Amino acid sequence: MTSSKKLPIVVLFFGNLLTYMNRFAITGVLGDLELHLELKEDDIGLMQTFYIVVMIFGSPPIGYFGDKFSKKWVLTSTTLLWIITSAVASFVCHSFWIFVSLRALSGVGEAGFIAVAPALISDYYDVPDRHKMLAIFYLAYPFGAGLGYIVGGEAANKFGNWRWGMRIVPCFGVLILVMLCFLKNNQIKVKTALPSNWRHNLGMILKNKTFMLTMVGCTCMAYIAGPSGWWTPKIISLGLQLQQKAAHTTKYSLVVFGMLVILSGILGILFGYILSKYLGAKFVRADPIMCGVGMLMSAPFIASSFYLVLYSTTLCYLMGFMGFTMLNLQPAVVSSIILSVISPNNRGLAQGVLLFFCHTFGDCISPYIFGLTTQYFRLLFEIKGEFTYINQFNGFLCSIFMLCMVDVLGGVMFFICSLYIKQDREQVNIDQIKAPQEVTIKENKVEEDILHLT
Repeated sequence: MTSSKKLPIVVLFFGNLLTYMNRFAITGVLGDLELHLELKEDDIGLMQTFYIVVMIFGSPPIGYFGDKFSKKWVLTSTTLLWIITSAVASFVCHSFWIFVSLRALSGVGEAGFIAVAPALISDYYDVPDRHKMLAIFYLAYPFGAGLGYIVGGEAANKFGNWRWGMRIVPCFGVLILVMLCFLKNNQIKVKTALPSNWRHNLGMILKNKTFMLTMVGCTCMAYIAGPSGWWTPKIISLGLQLQQKAAHTTKYSLVVFGMLVILSGILGILFGYILSKYLGAKFVRADPIMCGVGMLMSAPFIASSFYLVLYSTTLCYLMGFMGFTMLNLQPAVVSSIILSVISPNNRGLAQGVLLFFCHTFGDCISPYIFGLTTQYFRLLFEIKGEFTYINQFNGFLCSIFMLCMVDVLGGVMFFICSLYIKQDREQVNIDQIKAPQEVTIKENKVEEDILHLT
């Protein structure tokens, strides 16, 4: 592969990496931020909620603009916006609402990369290379999340100011912004005789059975990922305290958690790519079946991980690593499924709709619901109304078991999806072959009418 072919995936990977780092870097400085802006727990939760809400509602229009205009320049614009808003937010002195508004606007950058970048990859790379490039692109998630935990806190410690935990990522973002400007515009446009407006395009997407079932499966995955990223440090810390090994709680840090996120993500995505490449070539239904198996296998590992933290820290980490590796089989494969059953003219919109639905009913609401169910079960365990850590931990375990039921539901959706993927892929190929012919027929008919009138 030539250097010119490698450049797009390099730029898109590092751009996606930085958006995730920007999202999670603030976690490393939450303590200092809480003191400086005098925040309460609900204020901290509100920052994350606003960020995801902007990302959710921004993704469909961004995806639509990417289909209608230049994907490259739409992506460049969203990148510029998150760099500016993130950098300016680090200079806010006392106003919480100004800070949270700027922080939320930076979610547009992540929405741009999730909604537009996969469709842009499909423009740059043909089917044989597309699986590989999507796998590389989605490696940015575990890398970005893990590095965000680490870099945010370490940058603040290095420079002696929590604000630098938020500034370091936008500084690197300027380099990506420049590189995006030099990408070659390679956008694919397919001729069609059918009406081309967002209502019609959206209707076509929502009638696609493979897309709808994949979207439900992805929503289940996002529903699990939300509480996992938000509550896992708290649950493990509580479990270590109940082990009566206080020394371990001091050693447990965001660095350990960040490294586990990175390693499980790398192995999961690479393993998913390898299986998809070799099995997908032999079996048409391999991709959704593999996603379903991954989700079903992750459930017992995740449940046992949190249960074992009471007895063995090593086993807890090992089971968690296995569970999240299985869960990370999906991202690159899911994107490949979507791109294979959606017309090139609608892929950006489809990615935006997928992102909107998955986050709205997934990780936007699940951390809060997880907290509510934990509190409910904790109160059930409290016989005399006395708060104890073991009752709180049991409440967490019950919520985790409920979370694993959603995991199983997602796996079932992917299995059902495998029944429709063959016919939906064939339909896309038929539409792309017929469309130019239909346009030509109509153009010839117009010319004949004009000649007849003259």
